[in-house]
Amino acid sequence: MTQKNITREDTGHEMRTGLGDTAKEAAGHIASDARAELDARVAGKKQRAGDELSSVADALRDTSDDLRERVPMVGDYAERAADTIDDLASFLRDKSPGEIIDDVQRFARREPALFFGGAFALGMVAARFLKSSAPRQTRSSEETSQEPEPEETEPALTDPGLPEEWGAV
Repeated sequence: MTQKNITREDTGHEMRTGLGDTAKEAAGHIASDARAELDARVAGKKQRAGDELSSVADALRDTSDDLRERVPMVGDYAERAADTIDDLASFLRDKSPGEIIDDVQRFARREPALFFGGAFALGMVAARFLKSSAPRQTRSSEETSQEPEPEETEPALTDPGLPEEWGAV
């Protein structure tokens, strides 16, 4: 009788172990698939961000050419800003997400005041952008009027809603 119990326990243990291994393997595949999808999305967004930044740099270069004719110093600053933006676009396109994070962390450790100042400025710009791109809510005329409408105490001489044969009120 004890031999049968041991056999049943062993069989149950083997089944549990087999199920556990299968579950671990399935979880590993799911995690691997999710990681691959995340990497593909991040790569696409990085490429798009780099392309958008390159477009901004090109527009700034065009503007800098016009500015240089009027105010040479401002045109030079705009050209340098365009070069910096173009460098950032290349940085985003060429680096992996891990490398970008490592570089940002290194910069934050090396120049904390500049990093936090830049983060603050970027946050302000992002907040302003989000605020300006949010759908505008229109107020109803009841909400916008600050003075209550006066109540009619005397009837009008003629009421357009009354039949003409009734005449003046």
